[in-house]
Amino acid sequence: MGRRFAPENPYALETSARVAFHRGRCRDAIEDQQQAVAKLPKEWPDEERARFKQALATYQRECSSGATPAAPSNG
Repeated sequence: MGRRFAPENPYALETSARVAFHRGRCRDAIEDQQQAVAKLPKEWPDEERARFKQALATYQRECSSGATPAAPSNG
């Protein structure tokens, strides 16, 4: 979704990746999150960049393990 409607917006791509991940669409999740990381402006805070990279690492780890992604928590 994010890649279709806002392909240059890292937050839209991040959201699209999260939805794909929790729907079990690992390839889409990883691709969207990789694009989100790549499109972060250089001037953005390191903490935000780290959060995006951590999400990517989580998707890669969970998808490679073959585990079914857990539903997101509301916390």
